[in-house]
Amino acid sequence: MGKAENKNTKRQRSTGLYLACGILILTALSIFNLSLYYLGGRSQKKERVLGLTSPVDQEVSYWQGLLDFNPEYLEGWLELAKIEVSKGNYSEAKEFILKAENIDPNSGKVKKVRESLGL
Repeated sequence: MGKAENKNTKRQRSTGLYLACGILILTALSIFNLSLYYLGGRSQKKERVLGLTSPVDQEVSYWQGLLDFNPEYLEGWLELAKIEVSKGNYSEAKEFILKAENIDPNSGKVKKVRESLGL
């Protein structure tokens, strides 16, 4: 029985050691992540998300991605037209309105947006 008890004792010690190492590693990673979160959030640098710098650029990217997936989405072209007018890009806004008109030439919504944007 001496050898059996010795094996069980070694197994219990090694299991305890592995468990302690695992807890130590998880604690260290948690502390590291929390420090990055708190210290990174207080930096004065302007962070860039996906290379975009402004909410307008992010909105344009959103609508373009949606239209890449579904080019027949009328409201997407109208939203892009509105954004381009707000940026002062009237020629691009007209192109987006034309794309919307090609999707639905009789749309009252397209006519209303065209008039409201002065195009």
